[in-house]
Amino acid sequence: MEPEKILARISEAVANAFGVVGLAHVNPRLVSREPGSLLIVSVNREGLDKLLAALLISEERSFEIIKVAGTVRRAARILASLSPAGKECRDER
Repeated sequence: MEPEKILARISEAVANAFGVVGLAHVNPRLVSREPGSLLIVSVNREGLDKLLAALLISEERSFEIIKVAGTVRRAARILASLSPAGKECRDER
């Protein structure tokens, strides 16, 4: 599935659960994507609980949250450690 469609589904889940104001508090943004199906989605810190709740109660359970990180840099490091391509790059150092 295209990352933009996934982001649209995340936004739809938040809007269905908390309305447009809740979506504005969460403000999900696609930051990075790896080949495969791993994505980094950035959200406002104040909206993190709403995002997690919206994905939990969503009828479509096609998302799995692997890790929550405080910064995009840390999330990128975690993503690199999970992807085979990132692991090869890390082993070469």
